[in-house]
Amino acid sequence: MIAATLFLRNAGPDKSVDTVLGLLGLFIWLVILWGLAKLWLKRRKEKRWPKAVGTITSKQVGPIENDHAYTYRQRADFRYRFTVNAHSWSGEFHSSSTLEDACNADAKMIEIGRPVVVRYNPSNPGESTVWAKDNQDIPFKLEWS
Repeated sequence: MIAATLFLRNAGPDKSVDTVLGLLGLFIWLVILWGLAKLWLKRRKEKRWPKAVGTITSKQVGPIENDHAYTYRQRADFRYRFTVNAHSWSGEFHSSSTLEDACNADAKMIEIGRPVVVRYNPSNPGESTVWAKDNQDIPFKLEWS
C-alpha cells in the first residue's frame, strides 16, 4: 500500500520537462524579437540616408540558390550603379516568385538604363538600398540583399 501511494504521487507530469520546454519557447521568442528589432533598427537608420539617382545596369532571372531556405523558387536580380562624390558604387535588389513567368514579367518591366532612386550610407556608399517608397513606378515588391 505504501509503495502504491509513492508510485501514484510521482506519476504526475515531469516538471523538469515542462521547465525545459518553457525555456526553449522563451528562447525562440527572444530570438524572433531580436531579429525583428535588428531589422527595424536597420530600416530606421536607412531612412536617414541621403538619396542618389542610379541606373539599372543588368538584370537576370533564375532559380534561387539554397532553395530550402526560401519559399520562392525563382528570382529576378537587378543590379544598379550610382555616383557619389565622383566615385561609382553598385548594388542590387530582387523580385521573387514561385513562377518563372512572373519573374520574367518583372524583368521586362525594368529596362537596363532605367533610373532608380538609391539610398546610401554616407560613411560607406558601398552600402546602399532601393526602397519601393522611393521608386513607386516599380510595379512589384522589392526585396533587398
